[in-house]
Amino acid sequence: MNVEEILARLIAFPSVVGTPNRAIVDWIRSYCLAVGAEVTVQPGPEGDRSNLFAKTRIEALGVRLAA
Repeated sequence: MNVEEILARLIAFPSVVGTPNRAIVDWIRSYCLAVGAEVTVQPGPEGDRSNLFAKTRIEALGVRLAA
Protein backbone atom coordinates (compact mmCIF):
# COMPACT_ATOMS: atom_id res chain seq x y z
CA MET A 1 0.00 0.00 0.00
CA ASN A 2 1.53 3.32 -1.01
CA VAL A 3 1.12 6.71 0.64
CA GLU A 4 -1.66 7.82 -1.69
CA GLU A 5 -3.66 4.64 -0.99
CA ILE A 6 -3.22 5.02 2.76
CA LEU A 7 -4.33 8.66 2.67
CA ALA A 8 -7.31 7.84 0.44
CA ARG A 9 -8.40 5.15 2.88
CA LEU A 10 -8.00 7.45 5.90
CA ILE A 11 -9.94 10.37 4.44
CA ALA A 12 -12.76 8.01 3.47
CA PHE A 13 -13.63 7.53 7.15
CA PRO A 14 -16.11 9.98 8.63
CA SER A 15 -14.26 11.98 11.28
CA VAL A 16 -16.61 14.40 12.93
CA VAL A 17 -15.73 15.52 16.44
CA GLY A 18 -17.87 13.84 19.07
CA THR A 19 -18.85 10.83 16.94
CA PRO A 20 -17.73 7.18 17.21
CA ASN A 21 -14.28 6.45 15.75
CA ARG A 22 -14.17 2.66 16.04
CA ALA A 23 -13.91 2.02 12.29
CA ILE A 24 -10.84 4.21 11.75
CA VAL A 25 -9.17 3.04 14.97
CA ASP A 26 -9.65 -0.60 13.92
CA TRP A 27 -8.22 0.07 10.45
CA ILE A 28 -5.18 1.97 11.74
CA ARG A 29 -4.58 -0.70 14.39
CA SER A 30 -4.65 -3.48 11.79
CA TYR A 31 -2.35 -1.57 9.45
CA CYS A 32 0.16 -0.77 12.18
CA LEU A 33 0.23 -4.35 13.45
CA ALA A 34 0.78 -5.60 9.89
CA VAL A 35 3.91 -3.45 9.56
CA GLY A 36 5.28 -4.54 12.92
CA ALA A 37 4.29 -1.69 15.20
CA GLU A 38 3.23 -2.12 18.81
CA VAL A 39 -0.30 -0.77 19.24
CA THR A 40 -2.29 0.20 22.29
CA VAL A 41 -5.95 1.20 22.08
CA GLN A 42 -7.42 2.96 25.09
CA PRO A 43 -11.19 3.30 25.24
CA GLY A 44 -12.35 6.81 26.02
CA PRO A 45 -14.80 7.67 28.79
CA GLU A 46 -17.52 8.26 26.18
CA GLY A 47 -17.65 4.53 25.42
CA ASP A 48 -17.84 4.98 21.65
CA ARG A 49 -14.43 6.56 21.03
CA SER A 50 -10.87 5.42 21.58
CA ASN A 51 -7.30 6.69 21.55
CA LEU A 52 -4.68 4.78 19.60
CA PHE A 53 -0.96 4.78 20.31
CA ALA A 54 1.50 3.08 17.98
CA LYS A 55 5.25 2.79 18.16
CA THR A 56 7.90 1.11 16.12
CA ARG A 57 11.63 0.83 16.26
CA ILE A 58 13.55 3.00 13.83
CA GLU A 59 15.63 -0.04 12.82
CA ALA A 60 12.47 -1.67 11.51
CA LEU A 61 12.28 1.12 8.93
CA GLY A 62 15.82 0.50 7.73
CA VAL A 63 17.21 3.61 9.44
CA ARG A 64 19.73 3.78 12.25
CA LEU A 65 20.37 6.86 14.33
CA ALA A 66 23.49 7.45 16.36
CA ALA A 67 24.19 10.13 18.94
